Amino acid sequence: MKKTALIILFFIIQLNKLYAQEKINFSFIKRIQAEMALYKNVKSFEKSDFNLILNQHYYINTNLPNFQNKNGLYFPKGSGSYKSFLFFLSHKNLILSIEPQIFNSNEYEYSLPVKEEAFSVLNDVPLNARSNDSHLKNLGFVLKNNYLSLGYGNWNQWWGPGIHNSLVLSNNSEGYNHFFISSGNWKKISNILDYKVKYTTSSAFRNQRNFKYFLTNFDIELKLRNIEFGLSKHVVSGGRAINWDLNDAVFVHITKKNINYWTIINDFYFTYNNNDTGLRIFVEYAVPREFFADTGLYYDNSNAINLGFRKYGAFDNNNLLFGFEYARLLQGTFYNTIATSNWYDQKKYNYMSYRERRWGPHSGTDSDDMLGFIGYNSNYFTMLYSLNFERHGAAFKFPPETKFEYVFSISYKKDHVSLQLEYENEYFEHYGFVDSNENVWNEEFEPGSIQRTKTLLFSIEYRLF
Repeated sequence: MKKTALIILFFIIQLNKLYAQEKINFSFIKRIQAEMALYKNVKSFEKSDFNLILNQHYYINTNLPNFQNKNGLYFPKGSGSYKSFLFFLSHKNLILSIEPQIFNSNEYEYSLPVKEEAFSVLNDVPLNARSNDSHLKNLGFVLKNNYLSLGYGNWNQWWGPGIHNSLVLSNNSEGYNHFFISSGNWKKISNILDYKVKYTTSSAFRNQRNFKYFLTNFDIELKLRNIEFGLSKHVVSGGRAINWDLNDAVFVHITKKNINYWTIINDFYFTYNNNDTGLRIFVEYAVPREFFADTGLYYDNSNAINLGFRKYGAFDNNNLLFGFEYARLLQGTFYNTIATSNWYDQKKYNYMSYRERRWGPHSGTDSDDMLGFIGYNSNYFTMLYSLNFERHGAAFKFPPETKFEYVFSISYKKDHVSLQLEYENEYFEHYGFVDSNENVWNEEFEPGSIQRTKTLLFSIEYRLF
């Protein structure tokens, strides 16, 4: 065990100058803008050591609270606003950040079919126990030198090349408290090969039986010219009547203690990124393993995949873009004949959620999710239009829940001000699995099956310093 730990530590400390700042409050449109800047070779301006940013979000929502990947922001039926100040300090050996946030809302009551178990933490389900209207997000610190970066905070994280879905870790929920050791930005092994390493352990979550459980992940990424490869191993441990604490969880990748009792997810991705042509193609593949899973012939019975592409500078126009993404987390083909791991259905881990929202793919258990989008981006102006089709419980019940939505976004960014207007129109069928086969054949719907939602969100980001 000690030998393995020393090897990992030695590999991490072979670093040059460290880049430790995590991307804070990242979003779909910000990711598009960042990748478009790489394609256009736009150099980012030098940021000062201290930043003070005012963030405001105003919304009107007619029904379901279904926005995804919004860093845990919750938009229930009614109207309201989020207001926060982000303080960010980056010194030679220290990074500090804190974002006090206040939520004001005028909410209306729901009358919806009740979703249970693994489907109760989907984004379209109203929260049962919402956290306080005042909240400290992006709270944490990083200690760094030329070799190591050590930190603790509740910043959100994202793993993988997708921008709509990640199979294991996204910014769909609020950020949870975690410790990490990291190499920061890409580091060179040779003139053509770069790498990144990160080791993370959450602080304790609590399940319904008040048992502690933890998420520990080890990430390695390699880049060879335009080719990028990533490997992430997640271990979700605890949650049972076993003596298990933070110290056990931190070293579980090394000690393998009680490993057969825990849920393990191995995630791999491969991507081709060509900034000269603006083409990005990727595939992400992941396999879960429950404590009961067969490690032999049927180990990959519950594999999941996320694939897609993004094209910047489309149709010989530097400002045009389009893309496609498809995530598949359907339950394994042989689930009714052999013990089969199902994605994120473990009650002892609150279905892999934090504060009733999944920290991984927002579509969740036994689902698939398809997105297509087109857009325009200039120096100051970005416009995106996307279409999204999503199914929940495809093997769980017929008919499954089906959702179709389109989103229209406009963003204007100049100097220290960024404005964004987002409109989402959503249509649900078979919500809450209330319909049966007979409803489908007769083209009839039970009460509550059809859900329609329209949401308007206006966001302001103003950098004061």
